[in-house]
Amino acid sequence: MATENILEPEVAALSKKRQAIKEAFEKGYRVKSGKVFYKGRQRKLFAHFKKEGNVSAYYSFGIRVADGKRADIYVHQLLAYQKFGDEFLLTNARINHKDKNTLNNSDRNINLEK
Repeated sequence: MATENILEPEVAALSKKRQAIKEAFEKGYRVKSGKVFYKGRQRKLFAHFKKEGNVSAYYSFGIRVADGKRADIYVHQLLAYQKFGDEFLLTNARINHKDKNTLNNSDRNINLEK
């Protein structure tokens, strides 16, 4: 009897944004010291401003996803997946920047709020 991957149905139900984060990780994108690397080379990051209460900025980069479309990946979200795995993707946990600086994407500055 073949074993089933119990996460498969949940992964299929991920939002497109979260699927893109998983795909970026599977392609080899990694966050190191707050910077994004792909195939050993540092990626250029862009600052995006989001209005959530106070105006906050987040770094992002773009990738092509499986359907050929472009997806923006926020660095703190890729780092959260890299650090917490499916716990981040499959829950509604929010990412917390401990020092309240949304541009500080160091590993020690990120945790999940459930």
